[in-house]
Amino acid sequence: HPQIRVTQTEAEQHALLGLQQALGALQVAMGPDQRISATADVLAATDPPTDPSRKHLTGVWVSDPAGVSLNGTTYAEGELLRWLVSDFQGVNDHQSAAPTVGAVTLVGAGSLADADNNGVADDLDKMVRVGLTQIGSDQPSGNYAWWIGDEGVKACINFSDASQDSELGPNEKKQAALQTFASSARGQVASLTGLATVDLQSGGLADKLLDPYDMTLATSPPSTDQVKAYFHDLTTYSKGVLSDVHNGGLKQDLSLAFELSDAVFNTSVFGSGGPDTILSPGFGRVQPIFRLANSSGIPANGPAWHLLRDYYTLYQRMENPMTDPTLPVQAFVPNRSELPKKIATNSDDLAAMRY
Repeated sequence: HPQIRVTQTEAEQHALLGLQQALGALQVAMGPDQRISATADVLAATDPPTDPSRKHLTGVWVSDPAGVSLNGTTYAEGELLRWLVSDFQGVNDHQSAAPTVGAVTLVGAGSLADADNNGVADDLDKMVRVGLTQIGSDQPSGNYAWWIGDEGVKACINFSDASQDSELGPNEKKQAALQTFASSARGQVASLTGLATVDLQSGGLADKLLDPYDMTLATSPPSTDQVKAYFHDLTTYSKGVLSDVHNGGLKQDLSLAFELSDAVFNTSVFGSGGPDTILSPGFGRVQPIFRLANSSGIPANGPAWHLLRDYYTLYQRMENPMTDPTLPVQAFVPNRSELPKKIATNSDDLAAMRY
């Protein structure tokens, strides 16, 4: 029917307008590096607290030490900028109950557990209801509503642990285990209520997940409602930018700092280029990991970064690591021969003490 098509087209245009408004608000609020997002649940212990029906609102906080000015309002570091929802009225919105009149359910029984199939989520506080925003004032043409959820606060579960692959040989398993140790992230949900039978590492299931609901493909699958109970907790789409939320720009990658050559490392911020170095006799200036002030006026120095690097690079000196690992005895430099004064008289091979 022509009228039905017109009505459907109008509804689609209203939804598109809502989407554009949501993306615009997201870019303005979260676009700069110096922003932090979290759900309203983090304010549950404040006075007044977050209303349970509003705990899944996504808030944006300023993390710029200099503060920011937005739309004529100045916000200091640590201040709440806004909630990412279309019916946003003010930063205290989370303290009042979600609207029920003139509102629409954006997260309900279709996404959340509904064991009795009555069309209402089992846990009402997990629902997200948003007040409708009218399009036009004198002659309204419709309404829209939007809410932006924070995938970053959810646990990403589609990480695999290659060392659990039963098809790998002994040496391949060792190598996979070493790679796994480099990152603690691996998908596992068996400790969660209702998901005890799900082994994401069996049969490579973690790699196959496109959505948490795909856990129903497990050998011993949970029910759909058992998976839906974790709508606000589990995800397969958690992405992020390694930005420095305090200073702006990208974070400095320190993951390969200990792989730098001796010459580069010795002059880096971990060595003589550090902000608070000390003199290591016979070697030069080194940077302690920490220094503790005390009543003597002479700070107590912690271990130097060189010591951690020495331990980290043990793998480079290990022989036959996958079959018959052996490690030659080696003292941490500087050795006795590099010191200006002898520390022993009965052995030319006695090494100096570690930093």
